[in-house]
Amino acid sequence: MELWKKFLTMKEIKKIKLIEEIINKSEVSVDYLAKKLSTTNKLIRGLLTELNIEQKQFYEDSIEYYNIENRMVRLPKKISEDTYTIFYLYLRKKYLNENPTFKILICFLTNRELTMQQISHHLNYSYSYCYKLISKVNNFFKETGYDCFIYKNKYYLQIRGNENQIRLLSYMIITLANKGHENYNNYSYANISVSNTTKFENILKIFSSAIKKGYVLKENIDEELAIMDIIYKEIHLGFYKKFGYLNLKNSQVYETEKMFFYLFITYYLPEHFSSDFGRKVYANLKDLKNTIVLKSTEILEWVEKKYNLPKEFHEFYLFHFIYIYITMNKLCPKITMLEDNMISYANSHVENISRYIYDSYQNEMPQQTLQLFSFRVSELLYSYIYQTLINPVKIVIYSTCCSDEVILFKNAINSLYSSKSILIVEQVEDAEIVISDSLIKLKPNQTFFYFEDFHCTKSWKKLCEFIQMKIIEKN
Repeated sequence: MELWKKFLTMKEIKKIKLIEEIINKSEVSVDYLAKKLSTTNKLIRGLLTELNIEQKQFYEDSIEYYNIENRMVRLPKKISEDTYTIFYLYLRKKYLNENPTFKILICFLTNRELTMQQISHHLNYSYSYCYKLISKVNNFFKETGYDCFIYKNKYYLQIRGNENQIRLLSYMIITLANKGHENYNNYSYANISVSNTTKFENILKIFSSAIKKGYVLKENIDEELAIMDIIYKEIHLGFYKKFGYLNLKNSQVYETEKMFFYLFITYYLPEHFSSDFGRKVYANLKDLKNTIVLKSTEILEWVEKKYNLPKEFHEFYLFHFIYIYITMNKLCPKITMLEDNMISYANSHVENISRYIYDSYQNEMPQQTLQLFSFRVSELLYSYIYQTLINPVKIVIYSTCCSDEVILFKNAINSLYSSKSILIVEQVEDAEIVISDSLIKLKPNQTFFYFEDFHCTKSWKKLCEFIQMKIIEKN
């Protein structure tokens, strides 16, 4: 879900999307851009003029960043692509942080409870305009599916609703507000570490602020607690050091807050789970006699039997299955993820597994959450199954060029794909894909790909996309 779109005007969204399209293609027609953005050629030209001015102001120079020649938008070759990416990030952040609705939402997520006088003074808006913005924020909650609203009583205004979702939204909005161009290109391990530390600190601040203000999580977590205790033994996040005082007041609140804190951290910072984490906790998990573990085991055994999978499949995926279930059912990140209409099954195997999971968990979670849960788990499980089921796509290279180029071509294909994915055959009649620089008569079950130039990067890109599509279709 692209939350940033909810706060920008249509014109601002078109500008952002316009830069995206230009960066992706480097050279694109005005007609294509107009069709893609559902607007007119005249408006596209106008938006490009405005972007040119804004980019000049940002970089404090007089370079023409967007050139239109023969109805084509071309980026100057002397300017690096990073120049446009940095400007894109800056512009999106600027539009967001200048948006009045975004500003007032941040106010409520940060303070939770405010008087109209405080809001008006802080944002320098009139009372009537503030009420109008509050109405827009409440509409935003409805449109995006967040279970919260801004409530007004005699003395103050307060954000109310599902406490967990308020915290999720707080994290998303803080991230959006600070997601800019400043650290672009800083991909060293040190900077990644700083970024992860910032994420951790933001989550810690959200929990600390909410708890201090008296907004605590109230959930029934009896089934989940035994599972989380196993995770606590392997991952240490210093929760007791920061919130140990809660345990003295109310142990139930302490345990609930601790579980959600761990779910938050591991969801947004998954590197806390090592690649072998599932196997490490398997021995303790498999012996738990609660409904979450039993149902997960039942589904995994069904998948194992159906696809004749080895024991290691169950040992590795039991934890991951359970973790996704708890995350989706309790943390409910569905509101920050895929929307229903974006679910697309790669093949019948994924769809069948997803349907079985969906039927098994009927009435245990909301329908939309269940659809996403079953889809995510089926994709995860099939990623393993795929390795055991995959049938290589047979390819033949039928070329009129010299033999050494054919050898180079074969070597290049073999270096890009494993023998499980692609098998190069010698005879045209044995192939499923015929790659050639000339036309050739094919059988009904064969596909032709015209490869124009061995030394052209674009030709290779098209070929790889085509082959990948065929691999997915076959498996």
